[in-house]
Amino acid sequence: MSRKTLIRAVLLETDRVWGEDGFGGKPDEYAWLAVKFGITYDQDVQWQLILDHACDCLEDDELSDEELMSSLADDDLVTRFLNTFLEMYQRSSAVFPRPVSSGPVFDA
Repeated sequence: MSRKTLIRAVLLETDRVWGEDGFGGKPDEYAWLAVKFGITYDQDVQWQLILDHACDCLEDDELSDEELMSSLADDDLVTRFLNTFLEMYQRSSAVFPRPVSSGPVFDA
């Protein structure tokens, strides 16, 4: 699969797992992610950098980091990472447990 196709596939998986509230990067979310999917903080940061690069959303300090930019330009390296990352998300059907909202209460 191409980089673009893999990014779309990962986004579908992250939407499935995190729902409309998305991933907030909180310690309890990272702990859950590590237990359920084996995904580390560092792997998630790498994913975010790849996604930001694809969207032209990198910060100035990231753009000036020659090592980072070189690794993001390496299509084989990025594609291998994305394949592995996608497989990690696909290992489980788990969905992050969100508190159930009872919604507004209306008097009849």
